[in-house]
Amino acid sequence: MPIRQMTPIPARVVQVLKNFLLAETTLIDAEENDAIVTPQIPAANYFDYDRKLLAEFPACTIRALSSSPVDVKPNLMGSRVDGRHRLNVMFHATIAQARDGRTLEKLMQRWANGAARVLAILKDGLETSADPTRWGSPNVTTEVYWTEPITYGPESDQGDGTIVRTATLPINVRRIELR
Repeated sequence: MPIRQMTPIPARVVQVLKNFLLAETTLIDAEENDAIVTPQIPAANYFDYDRKLLAEFPACTIRALSSSPVDVKPNLMGSRVDGRHRLNVMFHATIAQARDGRTLEKLMQRWANGAARVLAILKDGLETSADPTRWGSPNVTTEVYWTEPITYGPESDQGDGTIVRTATLPINVRRIELR
């Protein structure tokens, strides 16, 4: 088994969000009880890379920031890589989806907080509907941590006059891979 570390993580995060984010934002909508319904992000609008120009909204992109070793053991010592990977999970929307700035702010909060609940609490082993066990078992241990503040802006111009707001959820993924 090759040591892959960061390579498959963004795609797996996208898959987990596709499977579970809608249910979580629906639950948040019910908890808030303020008549705002968080729209579903279409499956085609999830990107496992930092796509700069988006054609449709709402959308979710993943930015891989860094990887750092926690502990690396060579062949004679059990062949293991224990690494920590930093990613930003970003949600993008325009005022057109929300009708007004207040609603847009609530939508950004619901997507980001729903993703934090899914990734760091409910599915912190990056389990999916198709693979309900912790990702990589038994040779790989995967754990997701939410350790930094979520940001709910800023707004930026897409270049065609479309103003887009981005909420960013920073996460850390720790993977221990045995060979």
